[in-house]
Amino acid sequence: MAEEQWYKPVNTGDYYVNFVLEDRVPEQELEQYFTLLEDDLITQSFINELAALFEDWQKHEDGRISPEFQNDPHFVLHADHKIEHKVDGFSRDSVNVAFYFEYGSSRWHHYLVLLKNIIFPRTKQLDRIFHLDDLDELYAGQYKDVKYGTSEAEMEAVLGNEYFEYLGQSPQLRNIYYKNYDVEICIQNGMVKFIREGRPGWMDSNHIRKPVSND
Repeated sequence: MAEEQWYKPVNTGDYYVNFVLEDRVPEQELEQYFTLLEDDLITQSFINELAALFEDWQKHEDGRISPEFQNDPHFVLHADHKIEHKVDGFSRDSVNVAFYFEYGSSRWHHYLVLLKNIIFPRTKQLDRIFHLDDLDELYAGQYKDVKYGTSEAEMEAVLGNEYFEYLGQSPQLRNIYYKNYDVEICIQNGMVKFIREGRPGWMDSNHIRKPVSND
């Protein structure tokens, strides 16, 4: 039996400063976490649980800058610790949701404290809440033999190296466009993340590298 394909969305400079084991929640327990109504998504009891975890973290940290950031002149310790959530990964049947707050930042890097890391079963309601149908379409896309997880070298072996590239801040994240195939490809840490048909808006930017053979 083939292993279930998991997709991790593009991570634009977010890093966790701690580690929390994943919990798995069966479908019959979803309403302990989400009301599954149109607007009021997270239950008050779960908000209270996250708040208690946050207070416990505060007691240990005491608002001090962690030693690993003390020598970084660009590091800013954040005073407003709003608890947020995002999709850290998903498959056809499950979604991994991180509940966190932003501890601090340094230039384009954001350092997060992870309070809860939960794998939920996918339902119509959770697909709507986290826009998972859109993520499915984006990350499961394929062009020729290039798809999520393809290495840069394998991509260039199939499509060549005649592409435009957006020159962004992060060296780990690359956005490229093959004009001949009319496809945009996003690469992170040397691995294809997603493929999207059509000319991207960043092609109108001044921050692009043209193919060597381009006139």
